[in-house]
Amino acid sequence: MLNQSWQPREWLGALGDELLKQRDQWILWLPVPLAVGIGAYFSLKSEPPALMGPSFLILAITLIAPFYRNRVIFYGWFVLFLVILGFTAAQIRTLSVSAPV
Repeated sequence: MLNQSWQPREWLGALGDELLKQRDQWILWLPVPLAVGIGAYFSLKSEPPALMGPSFLILAITLIAPFYRNRVIFYGWFVLFLVILGFTAAQIRTLSVSAPV
C-alpha cells in the first residue's frame, strides 16, 4: 500500500538526489529553458519595451552572483537566467529584422 502522507521536503530531497545522479546529462537540458523563454516572448499579445529583455538579463546576472557558493539556489537561478536569455535573444532578433512600417 502506498504511503498516503505526502511530505514536500522528502519529495524535494528525492528530486535533488535524482538530479545530482543525472549531472552528466544536464547539458542536454540547456535548450529547454531557452525555448521556454523564446516561447514566452512569442506568446505575448503586444511587443514589450525594447530594453525589457536586456534589463531583466542584467538583473538576473546581478542576482545570480551572490548565490554562487550555494549550489541549489544557484542552479535554480541559472535556469531562470536561461529562460530570460531565451526571451532576450528572441526580442533582439525580432528587433534586428523588423522593417519600418
